[in-house]
Amino acid sequence: MTCSGGYINSGYTAPPNTGITINVLQDAALAGTVEVQGAGDTTVNNAGALQGAPALVFGGVAGATKTLNNTGTLNSGVVGSGDGAIIINQNGVFNSGGIVITGSGTNTLNVFEGRSVRAVFERLES
Repeated sequence: MTCSGGYINSGYTAPPNTGITINVLQDAALAGTVEVQGAGDTTVNNAGALQGAPALVFGGVAGATKTLNNTGTLNSGVVGSGDGAIIINQNGVFNSGGIVITGSGTNTLNVFEGRSVRAVFERLES
Protein backbone atom coordinates (compact mmCIF):
# COMPACT_ATOMS: atom_id res chain seq x y z
CA MET A 1 0.00 0.00 0.00
CA THR A 2 1.40 3.40 -0.97
CA CYS A 3 0.24 6.82 0.26
CA SER A 4 1.24 9.85 -1.79
CA GLY A 5 0.02 13.22 -2.93
CA GLY A 6 -0.87 15.50 -0.06
CA TYR A 7 -2.98 15.42 3.07
CA ILE A 8 -5.10 12.31 3.69
CA ASN A 9 -7.80 12.96 6.28
CA SER A 10 -7.69 9.47 7.77
CA GLY A 11 -5.35 6.74 8.94
CA TYR A 12 -4.94 3.20 7.69
CA THR A 13 -5.68 -0.18 9.25
CA ALA A 14 -3.93 -3.08 7.56
CA PRO A 15 -5.83 -6.34 7.07
CA PRO A 16 -5.15 -8.47 10.19
CA ASN A 17 -2.75 -11.40 10.01
CA THR A 18 -1.39 -10.33 6.63
CA GLY A 19 2.19 -9.40 5.78
CA ILE A 20 2.21 -6.02 4.05
CA THR A 21 4.52 -3.15 3.14
CA ILE A 22 3.14 0.34 3.71
CA ASN A 23 4.94 3.23 2.01
CA VAL A 24 4.15 6.79 3.08
CA LEU A 25 5.91 8.95 0.51
CA GLN A 26 7.55 12.31 1.20
CA ASP A 27 4.60 14.30 -0.17
CA ALA A 28 1.98 12.47 1.95
CA ALA A 29 0.52 13.21 5.39
CA LEU A 30 -1.95 10.87 7.12
CA ALA A 31 -4.18 12.53 9.72
CA GLY A 32 -5.09 9.29 11.50
CA THR A 33 -3.33 6.33 13.08
CA VAL A 34 -1.64 3.63 11.00
CA GLU A 35 -2.44 0.28 12.63
CA VAL A 36 -0.95 -3.15 11.95
CA GLN A 37 -1.99 -6.18 14.05
CA GLY A 38 -1.55 -9.94 14.07
CA ALA A 39 0.59 -12.48 12.27
CA GLY A 40 2.57 -11.68 9.17
CA ASP A 41 5.71 -9.62 8.75
CA THR A 42 4.98 -5.96 8.07
CA THR A 43 7.15 -2.98 7.13
CA VAL A 44 6.11 0.67 7.36
CA ASN A 45 8.38 3.00 5.38
CA ASN A 46 7.55 6.55 6.43
CA ALA A 47 9.11 9.43 4.47
CA GLY A 48 6.04 11.66 4.93
CA ALA A 49 4.10 12.62 8.05
CA LEU A 50 2.04 10.37 10.33
CA GLN A 51 -0.20 12.57 12.46
CA GLY A 52 -2.54 10.22 14.34
CA ALA A 53 -2.56 9.87 18.10
CA PRO A 54 -0.65 7.61 18.28
CA ALA A 55 0.93 7.85 14.85
CA LEU A 56 1.57 4.10 14.59
CA VAL A 57 0.26 1.01 16.39
CA PHE A 58 2.01 -2.35 16.01
CA GLY A 59 0.70 -5.60 17.50
CA GLY A 60 2.08 -9.02 16.72
CA VAL A 61 2.22 -12.64 17.69
CA ALA A 62 5.34 -14.71 18.29
CA GLY A 63 7.18 -15.23 15.02
CA ALA A 64 5.89 -12.02 13.39
CA THR A 65 8.11 -8.98 12.79
CA LYS A 66 6.87 -5.41 12.51
CA THR A 67 9.37 -2.84 11.21
CA LEU A 68 9.22 0.96 11.04
CA ASN A 69 11.73 2.74 8.83
CA ASN A 70 11.20 6.41 9.69
CA THR A 71 12.86 9.11 7.59
CA GLY A 72 9.83 11.40 7.81
CA THR A 73 7.90 12.88 10.72
CA LEU A 74 5.86 11.20 13.45
CA ASN A 75 3.72 13.84 15.12
CA SER A 76 2.75 11.48 17.90
CA GLY A 77 4.23 8.30 19.31
CA VAL A 78 4.52 4.64 18.44
CA VAL A 79 2.68 1.99 20.47
CA GLY A 80 3.57 -1.69 20.23
CA SER A 81 2.31 -4.85 21.92
CA GLY A 82 2.42 -8.61 21.70
CA ASP A 83 5.01 -11.34 21.54
CA GLY A 84 6.45 -10.67 18.09
CA ALA A 85 9.48 -8.57 17.18
CA ILE A 86 9.31 -4.81 16.71
CA ILE A 87 12.15 -3.00 14.94
CA ILE A 88 12.27 0.80 14.75
CA ASN A 89 14.87 2.51 12.55
CA GLN A 90 14.69 6.18 13.53
CA ASN A 91 16.26 8.52 10.97
CA GLY A 92 13.53 11.16 10.94
CA VAL A 93 11.61 13.30 13.43
CA PHE A 94 9.61 12.21 16.52
CA ASN A 95 7.73 15.35 17.56
CA SER A 96 6.03 13.89 20.63
CA GLY A 97 4.67 10.74 22.19
CA GLY A 98 7.81 8.64 22.28
CA ILE A 99 7.67 4.85 22.08
CA VAL A 100 5.68 2.53 24.37
CA ILE A 101 6.03 -1.25 23.89
CA THR A 102 4.40 -3.95 26.03
CA GLY A 103 4.63 -7.71 25.72
CA SER A 104 7.43 -10.25 25.69
CA GLY A 105 8.69 -9.87 22.13
CA THR A 106 12.17 -8.84 21.02
CA ASN A 107 12.28 -5.10 20.40
CA THR A 108 15.03 -3.12 18.66
CA LEU A 109 15.45 0.65 18.39
CA ASN A 110 18.12 2.01 16.05
CA VAL A 111 18.60 5.77 16.30
CA PHE A 112 20.74 7.26 13.55
CA GLU A 113 23.32 10.01 14.09
CA GLY A 114 21.79 13.40 14.75
CA ARG A 115 18.34 11.94 15.51
CA SER A 116 16.51 11.29 18.77
CA VAL A 117 13.32 9.99 20.36
CA ARG A 118 11.64 12.02 23.09
CA ALA A 119 10.86 9.05 25.35
CA VAL A 120 11.16 5.27 25.23
CA PHE A 121 9.24 2.95 27.54
CA GLU A 122 9.34 -0.83 27.46
CA ARG A 123 7.18 -2.80 29.84
CA LEU A 124 7.22 -6.58 29.93
CA GLU A 125 4.00 -8.24 30.96
CA SER A 126 3.33 -11.91 31.54
